[in-house]
Amino acid sequence: MNLLVNRDGLHLGPYSFDQACQLLAEGKLHSWDLCWPDGAREWVTLGTVPGVSDKAFALREQRSAETTAAAQAAREGSPAAPNAQFITNQPASPEPESEPESEPELEPESAANGKAWMRLVVWSSLVLVIGASIYVWIAYIKRDVLIEHLERRADALTYEQGELEPFSGAAHSYYTDGSRWEEIQFDGGLREGTRTIWHANGEVALREEYTMGKLQSATSYDDSGIESGRMENGTGKLYLYYPSGNQAQLLEFENHREIRRKIWREDGELLMVSPPEVDGTQITFTEPLPVVQPPPATNAPVQAPPPTNEPAFNVPSNNIPAIVIDTSPNPKMPARTKRWAVGDLESTSSRIDVDRRIDLLYTHASTNQIVKDFGYPDFVNPNYWTYRNMRVFNLQQGGTFNIVHFQIFQGRVARVIPAK
Repeated sequence: MNLLVNRDGLHLGPYSFDQACQLLAEGKLHSWDLCWPDGAREWVTLGTVPGVSDKAFALREQRSAETTAAAQAAREGSPAAPNAQFITNQPASPEPESEPESEPELEPESAANGKAWMRLVVWSSLVLVIGASIYVWIAYIKRDVLIEHLERRADALTYEQGELEPFSGAAHSYYTDGSRWEEIQFDGGLREGTRTIWHANGEVALREEYTMGKLQSATSYDDSGIESGRMENGTGKLYLYYPSGNQAQLLEFENHREIRRKIWREDGELLMVSPPEVDGTQITFTEPLPVVQPPPATNAPVQAPPPTNEPAFNVPSNNIPAIVIDTSPNPKMPARTKRWAVGDLESTSSRIDVDRRIDLLYTHASTNQIVKDFGYPDFVNPNYWTYRNMRVFNLQQGGTFNIVHFQIFQGRVARVIPAK
């Protein structure tokens, strides 16, 4: 495994696992430095990479022990001098000639047998303790599967990376200090049973119940442990929070369907309302959403975007010359240079920075908003706007997408589909 370290915006490495442990032991790297392990889905701190802190600590202890031993040997006058505490230098006193040499006393048979049994009991107990420890250690490691090592594949089932069978069991995620963050139960690749998310202070933030991968009920809590929302029989509201305790999302369900979602940035700024609202009234599609495939990546000429239900430009009158609009793509637009992420739209987790979720923030956005943030698209057809040279991280399966298709329907984004 290789580790790419980022310190103050500068990349260091990549280092092998052993190199990173050695540099951490020497103090040239720190446990709070950000790093990107091979196959990871996001930047993590170096100290949270499994095994790094333990090996670095062992290297430091080994070096300290070697230094102490060398200093002690130097004080005794010779590096090769043996440890005096294990040497007996008492001279043997000669026995008087007048006394005959006595016969050695034989140990009674019962005492010898007792000592033999004691040795047998001690060694047997030691073997049992070691065996039990190995079993518990192996079983714990096997069960402690990280959520970051799971992936959802084309069959809509969840697998552990590199495995061929759908995952069953519990998967976990942790804060950087090692405390619990999330636990999900799976059976046959589907969520089954309880999913729990904790606040950074240890209080439960969200508890959900799943059956065959479908969310049945859920309860959300604020960081003081007080219930903040509830969804039962597929209907209700949930409130999710950032690790800081600030509100992150509001989700409203009806008949097991999410009918409304609001997303806030951690500083309190409202980022998205889906479906969008105008004067407090939700905007909905007046026709069923058609299912169409994203366009192939061709060099089709860019067309002017279709009109939307929100005016973006002043409409010229008959006596004013028409304004010529430059529809050339602008790769320097802020939203085109940002590193985005996509994930499971049905997930209610706030553990991923939602202000990076392009699929959540721009579903139902108007085409005017897309032009404002991303500029004009590279390719346009009647159903899709396509933007290339993007950076979109796949939270479910890893990897990065560099193409984003916005499916346009009735002047709004119906779907956000990333592609490679």
